[in-house]
Amino acid sequence: MFRRILETRYAPPAAAAVVFAAISLLIVVYGCDRDTSVEPEPRLKPAGALVSRTDCKESKYLAAPGATAAGQDCLEYEFVGGDTLLLTHVNAAFNCCPGEIAADIRIQNDTITIVERESAPACHCLCLYDLEYRIEDLPAGTYTIQFVEPYTTEADKPLRATIDLSISPSGESCVERAAYPWNLGSGTEPYGILISHSGCGSGENTALMEKPGVPGDMSCVDWTYWALGNVLVLDHINAAFNCCPGAITVDISVQNDTITIVEREEQSMCDCNCLYTLHFEIRNLEPRSYTIRFVEPYVQPGDERLEFTADLANPADLPRGIACAYRPHYPWGSRSTIEEDRAELDAMREEILALIGAPSCSGNGECRYIGLGAKPCGGVWEYLIYSTAGIDTAHLEHLVRRYNAFNDGFNRRYNISSDCMFVLPPRVGCVGGTCAVLGVVPR
Repeated sequence: MFRRILETRYAPPAAAAVVFAAISLLIVVYGCDRDTSVEPEPRLKPAGALVSRTDCKESKYLAAPGATAAGQDCLEYEFVGGDTLLLTHVNAAFNCCPGEIAADIRIQNDTITIVERESAPACHCLCLYDLEYRIEDLPAGTYTIQFVEPYTTEADKPLRATIDLSISPSGESCVERAAYPWNLGSGTEPYGILISHSGCGSGENTALMEKPGVPGDMSCVDWTYWALGNVLVLDHINAAFNCCPGAITVDISVQNDTITIVEREEQSMCDCNCLYTLHFEIRNLEPRSYTIRFVEPYVQPGDERLEFTADLANPADLPRGIACAYRPHYPWGSRSTIEEDRAELDAMREEILALIGAPSCSGNGECRYIGLGAKPCGGVWEYLIYSTAGIDTAHLEHLVRRYNAFNDGFNRRYNISSDCMFVLPPRVGCVGGTCAVLGVVPR
């Protein structure tokens, strides 16, 4: 009986092996069911976007030392972080009023194609811009990058480059362009373009914040002539348009020594007007004297015309100036008080005196005078003595012109009166190393 029980409870070695194998199989199967390993995620596909762009590039920046020449159309690139390509399209051509600038970026195998476009070309001029792109999740390798540009023709060489990012992670490639708008300063006929304009001036009929010293009842032009490139740069401050003007455009004609600038708006949808600043350039303009006339949409018969003479022929200084027309009625009209305007005049005068400083000299030829202020009865209020040694005389003359224009508007705004005595200019010279008054110039 005892033996039978032992035989029942004891498994022979062969049977035990079978049982062990079965248990091991169960463990393996069970373990496989509990496997927590994760398959690696597939690599993201490369994708690109236009991330920023400049405004229309001014001629002085195109001609600045180290800048890409206006006659070159370039792509600059930098490969960073092992998977990000930064691209800049330098001197891309679009309309001066392009609406929205956008791009379609297609990445197929080893070719990257960037098709650039604009939404609403509204002006009769073209301009150069810089566009920045970012392409992410791009493996290092060799790629052909090509741009499809809206204003190149079939005869133009395309902007295209093949680069190996694993060997050359940064660089540039350029093609030469000789057609408009890349032909800046090439000796062609003068032409003008609207570079940009501000929005409606903040506040009610107030001077725009970026242009101090121009009250809301004065329409002014601040101009500078850059002999390098023969470019006249103009800011029309407090130009009047509708509050909802649509596209703002200008037609600029140069006939002999007269420049006529006709300002327009596309539509007038609102029952209000507003003040803007227009920034534009006239290129390929020879250095001589010009009469510049503005034709503004909201100037009425009897209003002062904004017209002035600009002498661009002085080779010694950077020619610049400011000219204004007084406009007391809507949409112009100053909201400041006489105390605020007088404080502004005082601050402008202090700026001028600080620039002059102590007029040190080494000879009589360095000592000069300049008339400051505008007497209601005519002439200047005073003469300031300054030295040409170590001073930007063109900047001084510009500040004085701005002060005098503001003073003239101040007199009219508040009906200021004065005597009609003519202030004689002084005779100046160098005395003990300082410019001083030696007497008056005889009449």
